[in-house]
Parts: sequence; structure tokens; C-alpha cells
Amino acid sequence: MSLHPQEISVTRTTGSHTIVVCREAWSQALAVGLSPEHVSLVPNGVDLAMYHPMSADPLDFRQTINIGPDDMLVGFVGRLAWEKGPDKFLKAAEFIVQRRPGVHFAVVGTGSMEKDLTATIRRAGLESRIHMVGLAPEPHRIYPALDLLLHTSRADAMPLTILEAMASGVPVVAIGVGGVPEIVSAGETGILIGTTEWPGIVSEYPGDWEGVALAAISLLSNPARLKSMAGASVRRAQASFDIRQSATMTSHIFRQLLGSRTDKARLHSVP
Repeated sequence: MSLHPQEISVTRTTGSHTIVVCREAWSQALAVGLSPEHVSLVPNGVDLAMYHPMSADPLDFRQTINIGPDDMLVGFVGRLAWEKGPDKFLKAAEFIVQRRPGVHFAVVGTGSMEKDLTATIRRAGLESRIHMVGLAPEPHRIYPALDLLLHTSRADAMPLTILEAMASGVPVVAIGVGGVPEIVSAGETGILIGTTEWPGIVSEYPGDWEGVALAAISLLSNPARLKSMAGASVRRAQASFDIRQSATMTSHIFRQLLGSRTDKARLHSVP
């Protein structure tokens, strides 16, 4: 995901091999002087047999939060911790509700910020619009119920949440941190938003959560575009983010390393 000084020193000292999941971490590894032969990029993947548009009846989850089949539902799925930005999601949700009062939101996950987030929702009087779902043991049964996923992390690498949503046919509006721009095909499978610190994402929307909110409003107002993005998301996930591809690439790296070690052992054993 990212390299820490201890990992870098161990790799340099032992000549061990490092596998990273996104180009940002790969570039970081080369920037600090690790040999390209000792660094491999293996993107994350998801189980496409589990995550797909037909993995559950959308009505099942919607009924648990008491909303109808025609209500627009926007989701956040992840650990409720500062780096994942659930507070930014709530800011975006409140902004959206002020302009699209009929939209509902589901916050799926648990974590250290859960009580504070619940209190924020209560103070804003949005309990009927923002639904705190808690920990979901079967998240693949939730994604098909969502019309849109908002990903508001402050820091990330290659988040499984986005991959799972895409595989399930859910478009994504995401702040482009870490490896997120490697996943979301801007304008095709979703919309990327820049950060306030690094507005390097080319977008018609402002940075941070406000841009996420404005982009979400635009998509929710255009069902045909949402549908097109949903189909494109599934195709991209199937083509590039199958867990079997990740497993095969990792297995290949291990076999190469084992072969190299075996060759060295044979060389040293020659009298």
C-alpha cells in the first residue's frame, strides 16, 4: 500500500522482494532507490463470482432501511476511521439533501468514529435520510441496492470497496488519492475529484467533499448516464480486477523467486 522506512531498510539489507498494489507505491519504491527487479506491482482484485450485479435482490437491503425501490440510494462502505473520510461523506450527504431532498444515504461499516458520526446525523436532523447500517457480514448483498457509491478517503491505495462496487455495477464518485485514479476511469465508470492539497485531478468540479457532492448531484440527475457507467464499471472490473488475475501474478512472482533461490543453491553446491 505504501512503504515505511523500516520496510525499505529491511528490503535493502536482505535483498527481499516487495509487492505493491498501486503505481503510487511502486513509484515511491523506485524513488527511494529500491531495485526495479525487487519490486512488483500486483493490483488488488475481487471475487467476481461473489461481487456482480445479480448477487442479491436490491429490495432486500432497501427494505432493511425502509426505503422504496424507486428511491435514490447513495452509499459509503468502509471502516469508520479518519483516514477513510466518513465525516466528509456526511458533509457531502448534507449538501446533496439540501438540493435533492428525496435522496437516501447508507453508511456501511463500523469504527472509532461511529458514535461521533451518529451524533452529527442527529444534530443535522437527518436520521430519516442517512442510515447507519453498521458492520455488514455480507457486503456483496448490499452493493446491488446502491445507485451510487461515494469514496471520500483522505488516504488509500487500491481500495477493495471501489472494486467491489464496480464489479456490482455501482458507479463511483471518488477523491483521487493514492491508487484510486488507477481504478476509476474518469467519465466512464465514475468521476474523480481532486484533493484540497493536490488538485491534480482534471475535473469540472472543485476539490474535496464539495466536488464529490456536486458530481453526485449531476449523476443522480442523469439516470441514463448512471446506467451507462454501471455497465462500464462491470466490464472494467471483469477485465482488470479479477482476484484470480492477482493470485496468478503473485504465484508467478513466488515461483520466480523460488527458482532463483534454487539456482543459487545449486551454484553454491557445485564443487
